[in-house]
Amino acid sequence: ASYVRSSPTTPPVLATPPQDRTAIASENVLWDELELMHHFSTVTYATMANRDDICRMWQIQVPRMALKKKYLMHSIFSVAALHMGHVYPESQSLYIDRAIRYHNMALQEFSLELQSITQENSTSLFTCATLTILFAFSLAMLRPHEEPIRPIEELLGIFTLLRGVPLVVGEMWYWVRDSEIAPLFAGRELDDSIVLSDDVTNAIKLLEDRNERVAKSGSERQTYTLAIQGLKNCFKLRSEERRVGKE
Repeated sequence: ASYVRSSPTTPPVLATPPQDRTAIASENVLWDELELMHHFSTVTYATMANRDDICRMWQIQVPRMALKKKYLMHSIFSVAALHMGHVYPESQSLYIDRAIRYHNMALQEFSLELQSITQENSTSLFTCATLTILFAFSLAMLRPHEEPIRPIEELLGIFTLLRGVPLVVGEMWYWVRDSEIAPLFAGRELDDSIVLSDDVTNAIKLLEDRNERVAKSGSERQTYTLAIQGLKNCFKLRSEERRVGKE
């Protein structure tokens, strides 16, 4: 028998498939979101309260809730991105753009969910509303202004953004007080004897006067009245926390 030695064959060249730009973009978004969630659950959460139980709520319960509600997840991303813009000022504009993009996505989904408030979705809606308030004030302090904006005008812009949040709070108050975010309400009783500083009192008065003059309807005026009262209560709570901290 004769055997013919075959020459070694050249291994086939693997063809590189053309890159799918959509797939690449999706992968980039995924990595962005992983970065933002990691930052929120390892860094940002610790800046959102001065009590351990509330910090744990933001770190553990809220991200777990967000797994079921996209608008809450996008709201978390928006706040985390703003905080990263503060931590990494050299990339601030990039993170602000990212924060606004996720915030807009959250608001669209949030507005749809508001059409049907139930006990089941009330906690996620309330938490998203809370993050929206945090986003609004953080953005006002972080974003660069080409022209200086007076604080009162900045506050009016924030209240325009938060229009409707008091309605959310009113309808679900009793549900959320006994939910996963119950720590937010513990120890928050207001002391009517607290006197605010003159600058805060004057700013609140300006907001109230502006509301009376420019509100287009009774319902709009009531919405802003509730929002202004909520802001006033926040200042009182903060004043009380500072007083207790000095004792």
